[in-house]
Amino acid sequence: MRRVMMLIVAASISACSAEPTSHSMKAFDAQEEAAPARPVTGQRIAYVYRLGFELDPAAIPALQSRHEGLCRRLTRGGCRVLRSSREASEDGSGGSGSMAIEIDARLARRFTAALEQAAAGAGARTSDIAMESEDVTKATVDAGARLRQRSLLVARLTELLRTRQGSVGDLVAAEKALADAQEGLDAARANLALLSRRVATSTTEVRYAARSGGAGEAFGSPAAFIDESREQLLRSLRALLSFAVVSLPWIVLLWLSIWSIRRFRRARARRAGHG
Repeated sequence: MRRVMMLIVAASISACSAEPTSHSMKAFDAQEEAAPARPVTGQRIAYVYRLGFELDPAAIPALQSRHEGLCRRLTRGGCRVLRSSREASEDGSGGSGSMAIEIDARLARRFTAALEQAAAGAGARTSDIAMESEDVTKATVDAGARLRQRSLLVARLTELLRTRQGSVGDLVAAEKALADAQEGLDAARANLALLSRRVATSTTEVRYAARSGGAGEAFGSPAAFIDESREQLLRSLRALLSFAVVSLPWIVLLWLSIWSIRRFRRARARRAGHG
């Protein structure tokens, strides 16, 4: 009886001392991460990279697709796009886009450089570049300790129920304590998995914005200049075709009028000569 009550009290204390986690679990499946068998040693740092690019609005979709392609070409599981969005202004004069990429922390710096290189090739200007780091060593150690404590408690309560020692009331209370302890164990395992994932991978956030016109960017990138020239040529051809369609009937009518007048004058001149 005393042993049962002590275990139940321990379970209650463990449940009350559990710290809630504020991290989102949408980015991965916590069941893929295995809890460490021993305490975490060494410093644990989580990195976030932020990049901003300014370029012609028409070139934003192509650059986003190229950046996604760079992510897909990495080794399997080394990179994945968490989210991607793009917006265009109503008048078509501007636009924006954003993308969040999760990548193996060992490849993060090299991948960031590749993103900048691809953007430069598309005529984009790097407007913002930043790196943020967070030391999660203490949080990881605490999460590991909570995981081991709850694992031990679950094992003891499970053994107690297996041997069926105590009265029926004690066993019912032990079952409830086991359920609470198992819930705490799952939460501790998920929190530790999230912290491990944040260290093993880095998040790269990319923003795309329409380039603001300036004296030094009168022609933009070569690709943008060629696209603009092609657009102007097509507009000129459309304008010329529209003018031809509209003016052709009037040209024909004017030509018939001139031809009729000249014919009438020649006929009158011949009659005057015969007279």
